[in-house]
Amino acid sequence: MHDGEETQNLDYQFFEYKVFDACDQDRLMSWKDGGEWIILNGSLKQTKVGTTDEVLTKGTSVAVVKTDFKLVYRGPPQP
Repeated sequence: MHDGEETQNLDYQFFEYKVFDACDQDRLMSWKDGGEWIILNGSLKQTKVGTTDEVLTKGTSVAVVKTDFKLVYRGPPQP
């Protein structure tokens, strides 16, 4: 069973600030053009240019700042 989070309805949501905790499975991150940034592994990453299905490896958290962002699990839950 997953112990992390996905975005609501597996769709994009705008976040002023949101932290997605680490979980036990890889997830896929996507964001739309025109965002501010995410914090990944302690580093800032601009989100002005959109991307689709970038892998967020298991055990990794991400903070989202002023970005239309989507986070979904990659494949079925691991046993």
